[in-house]
Amino acid sequence: MDQYYIYQHTEGNVVVYVGHGSKERAWAVGNRGDAHKLWCMRQLGKGLICSDWTTVIHRGLTKTEAAEKEQCMIDRLNPMFNKQVSRERCIMSDEEVEAAVALREEGLSYRLIGDELDLSTMTIFRLLKGITKGYKI
Repeated sequence: MDQYYIYQHTEGNVVVYVGHGSKERAWAVGNRGDAHKLWCMRQLGKGLICSDWTTVIHRGLTKTEAAEKEQCMIDRLNPMFNKQVSRERCIMSDEEVEAAVALREEGLSYRLIGDELDLSTMTIFRLLKGITKGYKI
């Protein structure tokens, strides 16, 4: 079901965070990075409510579509509370990425590719679905 959306948190005209989620995720304060959570708490302390700084941008998306659109917005806007991921922190080398793509093109399952490269099935799934930050497949 296409239940995901893209949202942003703003302070004035400045986008400070871009995320994707479903249900009440956009308005949740508790499950945030420390700096973002502190910012949310300060907004609440000013007498604002979550809907004052939260805007839903796209609706009716699949999880994959939402993750892709979210990353495009993060790349374009560079919000202060979104972690910028560099390739230096990624666990896969360029050779492993190429091997995973080639094995998938040969028809191997995510599990078998993970076994071949000694990585988890979820790592391979996220890489090949374009969800892994820092990689463009």
